[in-house]
This record gives sequence, C-alpha cells and structure tokens, in this order.
Amino acid sequence: MDENKVLAQQEEEEFIVVSDGKRSIPIKNQLGEQIGVFRYNPTDINMVNRYNEIADKFADVTKPLEKAGITTDGQGEDEESIEIVNEVEANLIELMDYMLDGNSREAFFSVTHALTPVGGQFYFEKVFESIGAFLEKKFNAELSAMNNRVEKHTHGYRTGKHRKGDR
Repeated sequence: MDENKVLAQQEEEEFIVVSDGKRSIPIKNQLGEQIGVFRYNPTDINMVNRYNEIADKFADVTKPLEKAGITTDGQGEDEESIEIVNEVEANLIELMDYMLDGNSREAFFSVTHALTPVGGQFYFEKVFESIGAFLEKKFNAELSAMNNRVEKHTHGYRTGKHRKGDR
C-alpha cells in the first residue's frame, strides 16, 4: 500500500460545527406520500425578503406561456411550445432556487412539472403558497420564542425590581 495514502487516512480532518438553525423538512403530497425534502433556515430573514422579491417576478417569467400551446400535464403541444415551456420552467426553478438558497428542483419539482395545472393554478404557485405559509408559521414561532427570552431577561429592568435584587 502506498505510504502517502496510509498517512492521509490517519490524519483527522479538523472542522468547526456551527448550528445555523437549518432544518430538513419532508415534503408530502395530500396523500401523505413524501415527494421531496426542504432544507431551510426558519429564521433567515433574507429568505422572507427573497420570497417577497420573486413574487413580483412570476408574471414576467410566465408571460411567454401566452404564446405556447400547453397540454393538460403542463407540457408543450409542439416544438416551439415545448421550448417555451422548458425555458419558463427553468426560469421559475431558478427563481425558486434563489429564494430557497437551495435546490428547489430536487425538493419540489423532481416528481411534478412546475407548470402542471393543479386546482386552477400551476403547481409552482401551489408550492410557492405552501412555502410562504410554512415560513410565516415557523418565523413567527421563532420570533415568539426570542421575544419570550428577551422578556424573561429584561422583566426586572422594566418593572424596577432589579434595584431591590428581585426578579
């Protein structure tokens, strides 16, 4: 065996682990079947900003679909339409990747095409709304926990009890 390989295997890699709050959440459809995994940081304020930012871009990104013939499963009817649909889907997924700071195709669109019609909306719209509701719920829970902690530590100062040593 090569001596350099043995030395390399014996050395331990050093690293620092920081808890950044990231979570992995299974994504399930209405039947309870797992269709992906969503990795995110529930307190990433920038994610909320990115969510709001891309909401305004969906209309522009999907505008080319007006020129495309689309089948009931979200595919193009002819070569030109297929090209338009593929380009729009790629642009939508790019926006979603930006918002999530991650891989939205793997998390949400590996099973269902972004432009598949579902209940009068495109699938990507359902995904976007679900993400928004989920982020709002989780962000509010984190904010509440943080406020409770601050309240606990500042209560004596606000009530004046700290002067007497009371808590």
